[in-house]
Amino acid sequence: TLKNVKLSYFTLNGLGMVPRMLLSYGKVPFENHTITFDKWPEVKPTMQLKFLPQLEVNGAIYSQSQAISVFLARKVGGLMGKNEEEEYQIIAILNSTPDINPTLYKLVMPSEEDQKPENAKVNLQNAIDKITLFLSVYEKRYESNGEGKYYLGEKLSLADFWLVSTVGNFILKTLGESLGKKKKKAAPKLIA
Repeated sequence: TLKNVKLSYFTLNGLGMVPRMLLSYGKVPFENHTITFDKWPEVKPTMQLKFLPQLEVNGAIYSQSQAISVFLARKVGGLMGKNEEEEYQIIAILNSTPDINPTLYKLVMPSEEDQKPENAKVNLQNAIDKITLFLSVYEKRYESNGEGKYYLGEKLSLADFWLVSTVGNFILKTLGESLGKKKKKAAPKLIA
């Protein structure tokens, strides 16, 4: 049972969105400990791995967003699939976060070098190429799972939470106009 739950993350969705959604879905009361960027330098030394998100459950500390998400998906009720194949698909989609996010960070938090017009154009195209590749693979997997109400068919899973957070909230908001028709071509059923 999840008791005395505290989730620490910044005042934005980011890597804290999926854990927050899972806790809400599971009707788990939790302290949503939000940290502003100006307070981060003083809070950082108190975090186990010196980064966020961090989950505390009954005094135990859990770090790393993907591990937290898997932990919560199991705890709140069978969101890790019904067999090893489904679990693989969930973990694969979850583990694409570090493959996708660095490309997007160059657009949403660009360095001085990334802001130069010639680099900005290349970074945008790299992001579009990477996202359309991943979306097309997700679309094929969704189709092979029977094109049901959810990613794995007829049962909600952690993959659905990730798709809402990462594709719906981050990718489409960041690259929506730039992706244009490419997103619909790469994943018309998932984007619908």
